[in-house]
Amino acid sequence: MAIRSGLAAQLGFGAESTVGTAVTPNRWTEFTSESLALTIERIESEGLRAGNRVVRSDRWVAGQRSVEGSFALDMTSENSGILFKHLLGAASTTGAGPYTHECTLGDPHGLAFTMEVGRPDNSGTVRAFTYSGVKLSEATFANEVNGLLTGEFSVIGKDETTGSITSASYPASQELLSFTGATISVGGSSYNCTDISISVNTGLDAERYSLGSATIREPVAASMVEITAEVNAEFASLTEYNRVINGTTASLVAKWEGSVISGGVKRSIEFNMPVVRFDGSTPTVDGPGIVQQPLTAKALYNGTDSPLKVTVVNSDSAP
Repeated sequence: MAIRSGLAAQLGFGAESTVGTAVTPNRWTEFTSESLALTIERIESEGLRAGNRVVRSDRWVAGQRSVEGSFALDMTSENSGILFKHLLGAASTTGAGPYTHECTLGDPHGLAFTMEVGRPDNSGTVRAFTYSGVKLSEATFANEVNGLLTGEFSVIGKDETTGSITSASYPASQELLSFTGATISVGGSSYNCTDISISVNTGLDAERYSLGSATIREPVAASMVEITAEVNAEFASLTEYNRVINGTTASLVAKWEGSVISGGVKRSIEFNMPVVRFDGSTPTVDGPGIVQQPLTAKALYNGTDSPLKVTVVNSDSAP
């Protein structure tokens, strides 16, 4: 029997060959929380019947089924390539160990996970909840001084089933990435900041229901992808303020490095936004402390480069 609490929980996923057809998970990751859940709508008759004031037990049916929720984790380079590929839509891999995975914006059609969440009951049995047709709808990555790089992913899924738990097998290395390995640059120059968050909304249509089926058809890209960043730093000069006021665009690059894999190449995750617009605010004085310069950045498309490229260097042969 397993431990009778969340200490025995597990989370795994695997890329589906056919969207919505579940596969056995082959990637396992540590996680800090999850909220994946199935919702089943109830359709009740409004028909009137003499003397009846409460919906009768035979006057309702099950309606559409939907899976939504999120999961959060401390980011590692291993096992993250597949997440960025499914978030952005495209990935290419080079190298022969270490491997470099470049994930860029592309059409996410045909990309989906099966996710399995192992939830322990109070008898010590880990119950497997399996979610098919899972696609990533949003994600936020954040880091602050004296903290770890974290990721939170929102999902849309087709259905939920229960069954036998799959034995989890974790990567040999799941090295944490922290603030000490972070480098942030704006316009090609190093930028000292206290915290940063990067968010992606993939613009998927999650309402593709049709007659004849209670489950959703594959969500497709149906609106603009939104890529934003929030950066907090000390007010150092008028440079960033002038970018806000004048609408001057610049690049924004955020990179986290870990230990050496081999040949001097380190594990890393890098977010590269070639063109961002700054929508921050005027620095103001809140007291005797150092004046702060908050920045809000929005990634734009220059017609050539991917508005966001995430480069992952790890020991995984595939994203």
